[in-house]
Amino acid sequence: MKEFFNNQPLPSGLYAVKIDRYEGDKLVNNSGRYYVKIENHQVVEFIKDLQQESLD
Repeated sequence: MKEFFNNQPLPSGLYAVKIDRYEGDKLVNNSGRYYVKIENHQVVEFIKDLQQESLD
């Protein structure tokens, strides 16, 4: 998955992706955190760890 994101432009639209951080415009280091990404802009908002919520 990391290799896919490193070699592809991100699709347009509003969606959640499982990433940890950016290096330049590349997604790196999957961690289970969820972020909002809008078109090709930087991550704008942390949402939540859905796995953790499911344990409650």
